[in-house]
Amino acid sequence: MNYYFFIILFSITSIKSKNISYLRTKKSTITNRTSDSLLYRSYNLTDLQEFKSTLHYCGSFDLTKTKFLVVDWDEIKRLENESLSVVYINILYPENTITNVTNSKKRISRWRLECSLNKCTFGLKFISNNTHYSDLIEYNSNISPDYSFMIMFVVKTNRLSLKTLSYGGHNYPLFYCPTKYWFISESNIIFKPHKSTENIKNSIAKQSKEILLPIYPQTINAEFFICGVIKQPMLSDIEVGYDIKYTSEKGIEIIKNDNKVYEICKIDKTDDVHFTFAFTDFEFNYDNKRRFIKKSKKVESIYFGEIFYLYSYYNKNGRLNGSLVNEPLKPKCIVRNNEMDKVSRIIPKIIEKSKLELFSKNNINHYFIDKSLYNRKFTIKCMSKFESYSGSLTNNYYSMAAKLELERISFGAQTLSNGKNILFLENILKNYGLYTCKVKLRSKSFLKVNVTLESVYFIPDHYSRFHLPKISINKAVSNIPACKMSFGGFSNLTHVEVKYLNLSQKIIDVNNSDIKELKKKYFKLKTNDSSETVNISCSYKTIVGSVFETHQLFEYKETSKQSMIVLEHPLIYDIKFYFIIFISIVMLFIILFFACIICRPFRKKVKSEGKYELESEKCKDKVKSEESTDDISQ
Repeated sequence: MNYYFFIILFSITSIKSKNISYLRTKKSTITNRTSDSLLYRSYNLTDLQEFKSTLHYCGSFDLTKTKFLVVDWDEIKRLENESLSVVYINILYPENTITNVTNSKKRISRWRLECSLNKCTFGLKFISNNTHYSDLIEYNSNISPDYSFMIMFVVKTNRLSLKTLSYGGHNYPLFYCPTKYWFISESNIIFKPHKSTENIKNSIAKQSKEILLPIYPQTINAEFFICGVIKQPMLSDIEVGYDIKYTSEKGIEIIKNDNKVYEICKIDKTDDVHFTFAFTDFEFNYDNKRRFIKKSKKVESIYFGEIFYLYSYYNKNGRLNGSLVNEPLKPKCIVRNNEMDKVSRIIPKIIEKSKLELFSKNNINHYFIDKSLYNRKFTIKCMSKFESYSGSLTNNYYSMAAKLELERISFGAQTLSNGKNILFLENILKNYGLYTCKVKLRSKSFLKVNVTLESVYFIPDHYSRFHLPKISINKAVSNIPACKMSFGGFSNLTHVEVKYLNLSQKIIDVNNSDIKELKKKYFKLKTNDSSETVNISCSYKTIVGSVFETHQLFEYKETSKQSMIVLEHPLIYDIKFYFIIFISIVMLFIILFFACIICRPFRKKVKSEGKYELESEKCKDKVKSEESTDDISQ
């Protein structure tokens, strides 16, 4: 195979500032032509300026005091002799291998530099022990090079054309573009592929320096196809690609997609002898750009408005292989994909394969998340759904026609990236609730279809139990949640169960209409033990009829005073217990009062009889005393 090379003529330049001004080299720069008509230039190393930018390289190399030179690419275009495909440069350096030691004797290190489709050899070079290296990996030991320097280049238009390609109608040719491996990693020059090539898998090799892809006008009336951008230290970026020229060539007829496509195209779809690309035009992309996607043998997705381009592995020059070719491939067949139903919906779905099933009850779309799915990451993405087709091929049908956003409504509205990873845990309910899809950008064609944006709930499975983190409190604290009246807008509180350390408990029915204190804000809790712990269980019923519970421990320390739990929402407590105590005390006072009234007359009678008996005794004593006196007198 013949290779197309760009002839490179080098002229030394110098960089004085960020605006970089280029100067001619000194008279020591010599241009010669060898007997085999090879062009080369010679430079004195001592005349090159020091490279002050950061260098990245492997190993423990000491590359301080690196020199650099910059090549003027526009001089290449002015070369009259186009037969020269390679340019050499000679670096004259002192014979002594100790850096910065000058010597009258000179040695020459020669580099071959080229920029072809399969490689570009600019970048970092170095000399060690009178041997020159381009790839630092070739030298494994830790060394201190005697000399190192960067070779870079500039283009006045900041655009490098590899070749001129022509096309007619929509007959976009298939040809090669460089990849990120175009430069070796130690070159300190980067080639960044264009965004339009991101969705094209390399059919040659994973780390190949070239990739096959259709060459087409990326914008309306574009005359240059961009493969990517060269990024060099201190210099402006350079676009690399092809000049494209429109011709009067008749366009290939576009065939409607049916079972006879491969027969009409005369391509055996079971053999790996062809390339297939899916093309979507401006009006089918929300960013108003054209796009090609490489298709594999197994079709995994279909897109709105896509057209298939089939390129045969054979052409008039014979079968293609991994090397370069002189002529690009023209498409053998162009096929328009059948459109799906125009009535469809876009809904948040979990893309991982699992036992999860999307349910719909009373027009409420929902997933049930059971404990077997805890601690697993799931990707939630807005996907297309058609009534006439239930497979996965159409999941991303509108993903190019509209830029979709995922929004979580529950626990405060939050916009998420489409394709957000969600983790469901057994002690946090934050990721449950309502998710919906929103359109941020849309293409012209998307406005013409009837698409409904729907929402979906992620709900705990039947009888799920969530053990919320324990709360330890050293003193009376406010604003401590106990039982929320609702979780995420998909459930409502039905029962509250309070269990104490001494195993006593209270169960509260929230739906009991006799409880008028539901609007109370505080739930008072007396703690008699300094280490008392209370477990609060909250029962909820969801909007689809399922139930789940939350359990949370409140551990109190230093509870000599009455503590208080403050609920985030209206607090619920058992009023009957306190009401019964109050009524009992009142009844006890009433009984004692009536008992006192009844016993009062009886006490007076007893007191009167006692007084009469006492007076009788006194009379008897007086009579006896008088009788005794009479006896003495006698």
